[in-house]
Amino acid sequence: MNTNQQWVALLTEDEDDFAYWQFGFTSWANHLQIEWFATGNAFFDRPGLAISPPAVLLLDGLIPSNDEPQWLRRILAHNCCQNLTVIMLSDQFTEDEYRQYTALGASAFVIKPASQLELEKAVLSVSQYAPINN
Repeated sequence: MNTNQQWVALLTEDEDDFAYWQFGFTSWANHLQIEWFATGNAFFDRPGLAISPPAVLLLDGLIPSNDEPQWLRRILAHNCCQNLTVIMLSDQFTEDEYRQYTALGASAFVIKPASQLELEKAVLSVSQYAPINN
């Protein structure tokens, strides 16, 4: 792990989603390293989290299902993550979810990409929150 490189945390239970996003970041935002966490606890257990927090956190479905509000609240309350950019991922967002996640501190919302073009747009959108360090 390169501790000098900015990184993106992907919290999702789906390892295939990680492989898809990893391809995207390698292709269109290789200044960012993406790391996969299947659970919120795995994210908090990452060595060096307090010293080198992610530039962006992508929050997708976690086990147990529909527990994203509690995890969003917990993540943003953690000392390393209080000003963290958290982007919610979903196949769709209801107005209630949008309001709820915004009130809890979510920075942005991205519809999960279903094609390579959508993946490119999503990765470029996410990478805007972590500009290249010179």
